[in-house]
Amino acid sequence: MSTTMKPRDTTQTALYPLRFEPIYQYRLWGGRRLAGLLAAPLPGDGPIGEAWVLSDRDDHASRVADGPLKGRTIGQLMEQSPEQLLGKLAGRFSRFPLLLKFLDVREMLSLQVHPADARKDCCRPAKPARPRHGSCSKRGRRAESMPA
Repeated sequence: MSTTMKPRDTTQTALYPLRFEPIYQYRLWGGRRLAGLLAAPLPGDGPIGEAWVLSDRDDHASRVADGPLKGRTIGQLMEQSPEQLLGKLAGRFSRFPLLLKFLDVREMLSLQVHPADARKDCCRPAKPARPRHGSCSKRGRRAESMPA
């Protein structure tokens, strides 16, 4: 397996440990503690709930932070050298398969599940669950006190 990639100027560059620029996401439930965790200033002065440290989404693609490949997106690296990034699994994915992020939350959040499209039907309840006012939920808390 080769350890070189073609950067913009077409010269060969040895692949090195890649560090990506974090992508910050404003969230009403967020805070400002991610600056200390990532040792970098946060944008603006509002609450930042998420720092995406690796993302191959079209709307938020991670960019290499330093070195000869600085500014290249994870998607560009995947197009040129998927085997170097994913090893034996390279043939299974056309995009980088993980979204890595840190969260800063000021209060408890609800659990979110995002099933694949093929599994959505099997995961949907037969009848919509509607807790009645004052009834107990599965978590043992009263329904009216549960966050939406």
